[in-house]
Amino acid sequence: MKENHMCENLVREIYIYEDTIKGAINHCINYGDLEAIGLLLGRRYNYFRKEYILIVDQIEVKSRSSHTFVEFDREAFSQIGDVMRSEGHQEDFLVGWYHSHPDFGCWLSEIDVETQATYFYEKYHCALVIDPMRRYLRFFKLREGNEGYRDVDFCIVYKDKWQCKECYDGNHEFRF
Repeated sequence: MKENHMCENLVREIYIYEDTIKGAINHCINYGDLEAIGLLLGRRYNYFRKEYILIVDQIEVKSRSSHTFVEFDREAFSQIGDVMRSEGHQEDFLVGWYHSHPDFGCWLSEIDVETQATYFYEKYHCALVIDPMRRYLRFFKLREGNEGYRDVDFCIVYKDKWQCKECYDGNHEFRF
C-alpha cells in the first residue's frame, strides 16, 4: 500500500503522528512554567516535486531550563543514536526540534532562530513551539537564505490509517 499523506488534495509541508504531537504537548505541560525541549524524528517524502516530512516520534532530551530559557544538555544529541537503535527507527532521522514558551505565545526568538540556523539548517528542518499555558502550538521553518522564519502548514495524521485527522494553515494556531 502506497503511503498517501494528503489533506483535502493538498500537500502540506509537515505531517505529524497524533501520538507524537500529544507526546510533545504532554512533555511541555509536565514542565509547567519551565521551558522544555526535545527533538523530532521523521522521514522525507516527495509528491509531485513537493517535499514534505512525516514526523514519527519525539525525543525528550536532557536540558537546562528556566521560565524564559532552555538549552540542550551536551548529551542530548547522543540520545538520538540510542533511541534510534533501541526503538527500531532505522528509516528515521532528525527532522527538527520542539520547545515550549510557557505563557509567551508561539514564535521564534532571536536565540531560537540562531539555534535553527546552527543545528537545523536543512530546508526540511522544522521548529515546533508549544505554549502549554495558553494551550496552542505552531510550526516554523527558516526562510530561504536563513533570513528570519515563516509559519508552516501541517496535518495531524493517524499512525495506522495514513489519513489526516486535522489540517492547519500555517497562519493559524492549533489549540489543544
